[in-house]
Parts: sequence; structure tokens; C-alpha cells
Amino acid sequence: KKYFGLFRNRVDNNIMQRMDVSSNFVGSIAGFTASAVTIFIFLLFIILEAETLPNRIKAAYPEEVDRFKKIASNSGAGINTYVVTRATVALGQAIIAAMILWYLEIPGWFLWASITFFLDFIPYIGALISMIPPGILALILLEPGTALLMIALLIGNQQVWGGLVEPQLAGKRLDMSPIVLLLLVAFWGWA
Repeated sequence: KKYFGLFRNRVDNNIMQRMDVSSNFVGSIAGFTASAVTIFIFLLFIILEAETLPNRIKAAYPEEVDRFKKIASNSGAGINTYVVTRATVALGQAIIAAMILWYLEIPGWFLWASITFFLDFIPYIGALISMIPPGILALILLEPGTALLMIALLIGNQQVWGGLVEPQLAGKRLDMSPIVLLLLVAFWGWA
């Protein structure tokens, strides 16, 4: 009887743990679904309004239509330039990361470099997060000094591309002062 009670307590605890995990999972799925539906609804309204918005602007501000068109085209060109600049920086950073990982024979070096490219689009933390898996592999596979050197090189790579190359390149392409861009980056990091 005593053994059965102990067994029952373990089963009850196991069931409760599984229920907690299940409820957390269902809650996460529900939150994701709600966010996805909200985004879909906003996107639907934007798509539906895309055709009528120019006509509404013409009706409301007939003398300002040319100005609005110029603003829209300039902002579209600026956004495209920024995205191309961001992709260029991410690619450069990923190539250097790939060379470092390949040279140190880290398994999956191309995968980690590809992840670095994609996560670099997340400001500040994306590229740093992408360094965690190869860093763990390096700590397991390499000598501690070599692993720490690799981690330092990857962090230095990210800092050079994100802090020096990107503001210079974006400043030239967007016709903005690199000092202004550095101040904007510093303010964005502070805010």
C-alpha cells in the first residue's frame, strides 16, 4: 500500500507537469494565432485601401497631389536603398563569419554564416544571437583559448560591420552624414 501511494504521487506529479507544459504550449499558439490574425486584418485593410487612397488624397488636397507623389516616390527609393545597404552589410558580415568558422573547422559553418546573415536584420541582438551556437560548438570542440579567440573575432566582426561600415555605407547611399547616422544608432540603442 505504501509503495502504491508513492507511485500514485509520482504519476500525479508527472500528469501535472504535462498539463502545465500543454497549457503553456496552447497559450503560446493562441497568442501567436491572435497576433497573426491581427496582422492579417491590418494587411487586408492596407491592401484594400491601396487603390482608393490616391483618389482620396486628390479629392482632399487637389493642389498638393504632385508633392505627395514626390514624397511617396522618394520614401520608396530611400527604403529600397536602406534595405539593399542592410543586406550588403549582413552579407559582408556573414562572409567574414563563414571564413572564420571554416578556418577553425566548426561543423556547419555555412549554416551558421547563413543564420548570421538572416539574424543580422534584427537590430543589435540578431547577429550576436547567431554567434551562440557556433560559440558553444567552439567551446566543446576547440581548445579554450582558440574558442575564446573565435568568439572575440565573431563579436569584433559584428561590431565593425554594424558600428563602422554600415553607418559609412548608409551615409553615402542615403546622402546623410555618418555622424547623424551614428547619433541615430546611439539614440536607438539608448531608447
